[in-house]
Amino acid sequence: MKVIAITMVKNEMDVIESFVRHTLTFADELIVCEHQSSDATREILEKLQAEGLPVELQTEYNAAYEQAEVMCRLLAEAAARGADLILPLDADEFLLPKAPGDVRAILETLSPERVYHLCWRFTAPTGGAEDTFLLARPLCHERQIGTGYKCLVGGAIARRLQLKLVQGNHTAYAEENGHRCTILDEPCGLYLAHFFWRSPEQWQSKALVTWVNIAAQFSIDAYPAGGYLSYAMDVCDGRGKTLADVIPDAVPCDLTGYARPQVLRYSGTAHINVLHNLAAAATALAENCAVLCAEQTKPRVTSVVPYLGDEEAFRTSLASVRDEVFPRHQILIPVIAGALSEPLSSELDAFAQIDTVRVIQRTDKCPTGGVLYDALATEATGDFVEWVLPGEQVRPEKLRAMVTSLILNPVPFALLISTLPAGAHPKASPFVDFALTSFQNIMRMPRMGFYQMLLTLGAVPSGGMSAVLMRRSLLDACGWLRGCFADGRPHYLAIYRALLTAATVDGKNEVGLLHHTYQYPAREPDLSGRAAHQLDLHHFLQQDASLFAPGQRADAADQLRRHGIDLLTQALEAGEDTSRPVWQAYQSMLQAL
Repeated sequence: MKVIAITMVKNEMDVIESFVRHTLTFADELIVCEHQSSDATREILEKLQAEGLPVELQTEYNAAYEQAEVMCRLLAEAAARGADLILPLDADEFLLPKAPGDVRAILETLSPERVYHLCWRFTAPTGGAEDTFLLARPLCHERQIGTGYKCLVGGAIARRLQLKLVQGNHTAYAEENGHRCTILDEPCGLYLAHFFWRSPEQWQSKALVTWVNIAAQFSIDAYPAGGYLSYAMDVCDGRGKTLADVIPDAVPCDLTGYARPQVLRYSGTAHINVLHNLAAAATALAENCAVLCAEQTKPRVTSVVPYLGDEEAFRTSLASVRDEVFPRHQILIPVIAGALSEPLSSELDAFAQIDTVRVIQRTDKCPTGGVLYDALATEATGDFVEWVLPGEQVRPEKLRAMVTSLILNPVPFALLISTLPAGAHPKASPFVDFALTSFQNIMRMPRMGFYQMLLTLGAVPSGGMSAVLMRRSLLDACGWLRGCFADGRPHYLAIYRALLTAATVDGKNEVGLLHHTYQYPAREPDLSGRAAHQLDLHHFLQQDASLFAPGQRADAADQLRRHGIDLLTQALEAGEDTSRPVWQAYQSMLQAL
């Protein structure tokens, strides 16, 4: 029998490790959709995943509490994977036998053609360290199993009737002629220990964050509020729930004979910050409002993912771009260097059937790519454009966030650049970390002034091109980066020079550096790639010497010389073939400096 558990979680760092380890004692897989937690929940999940546990981690980027929609999607995924039983659970729900025994053994007796009824029993910790397995701590629970309930779904009936879940996973239903037909469920030898209340701080955070999310999705007059309006108002009025309020008839209980013992590794003291969690939820909802406002203009985005001959790096970047969350999203793939393999070409043809994906090949008449860049300009339908170069990766929320900023900001930005925290790249890297503070949030600079800064630093922003989102008019003004991909590789300084020195279009002449991060660090080039970058830097320091005061250019050249000597020393120590053209040109440059 194949058993898959599914869950959606938010701000559950005090319980998540206990929940995962316990659930995987009877489930073969656990699919977790993490909903923008502002505590350590995701970090703990990633550590559990890295440990090798069968945890699949997904992310929900919509700020509103779309629990039913997400759980219905996860139910369908689990059913499609051939699950015999599907367990829709919350992170505060621990599946246990009604009498001492093994959960998995009971599950093995259940039918994949049934939907089962699981009663709740409010349970709470009364002591013990937070880094101790929750079910091994001193506990209390209701004197009798309560009337609340959830469901356990057979995989076969889920597939046959295409079942869905109601908000809260209380029951399953099928749709017939536009009407919901609830599947009558039956009891089994299991119940849910529901850790609804675990501490005053956890309760306050849950009450406030859950209410604002429910209200954002269903309105303040929401039917599925489940008492959360009352809970939230109690917290605001200083009347947060106590354990005695939640379980007035509590009796001590010992569940050690009902669950396999577990050792926790990542659950230290959970310092739950109620105000931080509420502010994070409110900020996410405010951003969602801004996104909806920007969406009224129906903006389109073109993502350009060039193929430069490295298939593995290309696949990484294309997968990243396809995961971006944006409704009107076109992907163009210019083949600038190399040739697509037959398997890759077939994959791209398949993608084109479900996505807006278009491959643009070089032509025999113009193998250097002039026609290719003209075709890019012709094929692109986006109001905004991103380039994601092979090996670069973006976060799924990048387009939604940065398009909204470009549309709604009162500053005439031609392009926005997402930054990374300090330390993402080593010294003398071709990439630089600007590490803006939250107080700065967004830094504005004239494009030409920013280009001068890059030459002075001898580097381009972290993330390479994946950090950037620009207006379509800027790409038209600079020829869609024509001439910036010599010898089959991107010349980052040439790319940024093209974008930052192109003619001003529609009065949009500024760069915005964002505090928030929407990309991952760019892949560091090898030694010869770093040498080629410094050759480009030397070329542009000469070509654009008029941008610098005499002393500034001398300082930039001196820094280039010092970095150059270090790099050449590393190359010699690493056994690089310094007779290659790039190293010959590099040594000539150092002599000239």
